[in-house]
Amino acid sequence: MKPDEIVEMILKAARESRVFSDRVYKDEPIVRTGRQAFGSQSRSSKPSRPAQDVRVEKVDSARGSRWRDTLSDMSLSEIVARTTGKVPERIAEMRRISGRYGSRAFSYADPVRFYELARFMEDYTDSMPYVGEFSKFYPTYEDMTTSELRGYFTWRTRWRAGEAPATSLSYVFVYVYEVLCGVGVSGPAGGLVELMRLRDSYGSRPGFEALVSYLNLWMSDYVTYHGLPRDYLGRDAQGSPLDRAVAVIDQAEQALLASKDPAVWEGPGLPSHEDLVFALAAASTYRLERSKVFTDHFDELGECCAAVFARMVSHCSRRRKKGFSQGLFGDPVAEPYVMFRSAVFHDPVTHPDCEVRLESGVAFQCRRGRWTRLRPHASEKASSELGDILHEVDRTLRLRLGGIAELKEREIPKYQRAIIDEVVDACLERRAAEEAARVRIDRSALSTIRAASVRTREA
Repeated sequence: MKPDEIVEMILKAARESRVFSDRVYKDEPIVRTGRQAFGSQSRSSKPSRPAQDVRVEKVDSARGSRWRDTLSDMSLSEIVARTTGKVPERIAEMRRISGRYGSRAFSYADPVRFYELARFMEDYTDSMPYVGEFSKFYPTYEDMTTSELRGYFTWRTRWRAGEAPATSLSYVFVYVYEVLCGVGVSGPAGGLVELMRLRDSYGSRPGFEALVSYLNLWMSDYVTYHGLPRDYLGRDAQGSPLDRAVAVIDQAEQALLASKDPAVWEGPGLPSHEDLVFALAAASTYRLERSKVFTDHFDELGECCAAVFARMVSHCSRRRKKGFSQGLFGDPVAEPYVMFRSAVFHDPVTHPDCEVRLESGVAFQCRRGRWTRLRPHASEKASSELGDILHEVDRTLRLRLGGIAELKEREIPKYQRAIIDEVVDACLERRAAEEAARVRIDRSALSTIRAASVRTREA
């Protein structure tokens, strides 16, 4: 028989047994023996088929190529084992363990059941690749047919051997769940390395975009949960960009309130003008970093932003019940937090009480196995009020400096406009006075001066 005819008979047997299409596991009895599947048709070079079986499901060229490439690497015994539903004993025992829990009443996975099955199959290896496409939300072992299960464990075997073969996104997620549960890894540090390797190997592949966003969240939780150094994940592990920006603003406000005159930007503990400007821009709705003033007159902008900030801190401390930063971003808040949200995760041991504090001021507390996230401010969005203030600082500097396209005026309280006008005028006047008083020496004229002095001496 020709290879294409063998492939066609295998596909026909698979469609009849529904091995490759059923998404919910059920027993897969042996449909036919090898002799029954191939014997009656091997006598003829052109096997006859019933009329209803002549139509073959169309597949795209890439999928068809994948079928042929995979089957060409398999022995005939492996092909027959796939189509006849032969179940390895380890997988059969896994099914029996799963059956003790009963059928799932909901679409979401049972973390305890998943954990026990993952531990049971922790060291299992296989060599039977799956040639279809497994796709499922919150995928677990129970969502896979035997063929899909063997395909998953075959991919996992190759991955653990250092390869990164093409696979489905759902397979990768199942493996991520295993790592989060501590299955198949050498301790928390080894699990984090495995998660990072998955992100680096598959995150940039087409169709795997969701993997990166989930892994970034779960790796941050993983570091917190296991008390690992956050340096592993870089600066992003210290909180969101907004949290880090507000932390700089809080630091500046506290330093000013501890100084002799909060209305003046001077004293210990203050961030640099550069750090303050970047923090204000990140915490506001106004994109100050796109301004022409930001790129061409950063020194003037930094000085004016710092002076306006100090005046606002002083004003709020005298006239308001809340400080400047608290008025912009809200009061401190404590909220329940779910570790590894949207993942299938189970830890048989209750996590000990602890507290993990980030540089951004955000803290995570665990009490009797329940996690809480403490945030210095309730808001999780950039401030529009701060955006209006920065817009007016930018607009006023453009007017005073000249030569830059003007901005449309925004409506802000009169006292804020007065502060901005005073600060910008004082800043530019001081800088102009310093420029005028600066002594400049033209070294190119020194030779002329020396010649003139020689002539004067001789005379």
